[in-house]
Amino acid sequence: MPRNAITAIDPVADAMVGTSRQTDELLWIATETRRTPMEFTGRKKGSRTAAAALSALALFLATIVSGCGTSPIYPPVTIEYRDSLFGIGKVVIISNPSSHHLYNVRVVGRNLQEMSSASVKATDHLSPGSFVQVGWLEFENWAPQPGESIEVYADGYVVPAVSIIPKD
Repeated sequence: MPRNAITAIDPVADAMVGTSRQTDELLWIATETRRTPMEFTGRKKGSRTAAAALSALALFLATIVSGCGTSPIYPPVTIEYRDSLFGIGKVVIISNPSSHHLYNVRVVGRNLQEMSSASVKATDHLSPGSFVQVGWLEFENWAPQPGESIEVYADGYVVPAVSIIPKD
């Protein structure tokens, strides 16, 4: 940029202009920085919002992929079934084969054809190697039937472990 262009942009720079090309370039950068700092850094207006949105998206994706802490995405449980002793539906057996303690284990049963569901807090704490059973009494008279889905939730896990009750 010619020296007289700097003078036209900023009268203060005119008093500081030296004779070398390097001085002219530094004054041009200083003048441009004072006028429009976002152009000097190469950013466009609004890019802060875009950068914040991109950071939030990256954090969200990292949380989904890794789960919370070092845990997998869904609780490490085994879901099995047995016939009810009362002859009313099935009993859901939730085992914890992992070495991790599971807290606030919740079970949701869904019948998508009838659009019905029931949920129950199975236990506050499921120790490693232990299990809990949930049937129609715990579901408050909702009896799990073959073909229905069972979802097991636990604190610290992003999505539930899901299983379909098998037909006999």
